[in-house]
Amino acid sequence: MKKNDGFSFIEVLISLSIVLLIISTVVPINSLVDKERTTLKERRVISLRLHDELQLILWDKDVQYPKAKEILIDNTSYQFLFSKENNYLKGCVEWKNAKKQADKLCLYGLPQ
Repeated sequence: MKKNDGFSFIEVLISLSIVLLIISTVVPINSLVDKERTTLKERRVISLRLHDELQLILWDKDVQYPKAKEILIDNTSYQFLFSKENNYLKGCVEWKNAKKQADKLCLYGLPQ
């Protein structure tokens, strides 16, 4: 009888295919999660900035509407637009997110 103490070639191929299958699913998922994390971080930062800009516009009594403004944050251009809508002041911002898609966020404020 022959000695069969080690792995056979079939066992090595099966284990290699399992490892490659795991790697081929984890890498794209990790990339997608990273882009989504970056997109959510951008939305959080820009919503805070839009809130601050909207507060400044609400406090300023001599503003002509509509008012447009472009701000550069972390090498990304953000277009702010402030306009009157009924009794509210509408502030919107548009930009290209981490997934290279157009994104838009609007907040409303009530002037005193």
